[in-house]
Amino acid sequence: MQSRFQNQRNETRAPATREGSLRCGCGNLLARVVAEGVEIKCRRCKRHVVVPVDTKGTVRINI
Repeated sequence: MQSRFQNQRNETRAPATREGSLRCGCGNLLARVVAEGVEIKCRRCKRHVVVPVDTKGTVRINI
């Protein structure tokens, strides 16, 4: 029986291991909080994208 934190591919949600970072159950870094906003890393091309967040907690995306 799977817990409510597991999906059908038997992966679990991992809590933030360091302050401001979020990691997958396998240990891969998914996102972290930086001074400019939230930095997200692409697993395929290894690019880093920063999503700016203002002080009110809303997300601004400039395209």
